[in-house]
Amino acid sequence: MAVNNLIQLRRGTAAEWTSADPTLSAGEVGVETDTLQFKIGDGSTAWTSLAYSTDWSKLENVPSTFTPSAHTHVMADITDYTPPGLENHFMLMGS
Repeated sequence: MAVNNLIQLRRGTAAEWTSADPTLSAGEVGVETDTLQFKIGDGSTAWTSLAYSTDWSKLENVPSTFTPSAHTHVMADITDYTPPGLENHFMLMGS
């Protein structure tokens, strides 16, 4: 028998969280709906003193942009591409 469960996270805007400054229960997740950042409670630290779960500003040695690099492929290395409009052509040749 299928069981349907709903998991709902505690949520509010960054300003609402800062203003209320609640202490989340241990393991309780709080989400800022306007920034999409979240914090995980420890049962004793107020919201404004908790670190965000992923503080992107503290990551090191990561690029600031992700520009595609120029590269080439040998046609023999490409095994899973069918040019649009030729799907049936390849099916007929293979049969």
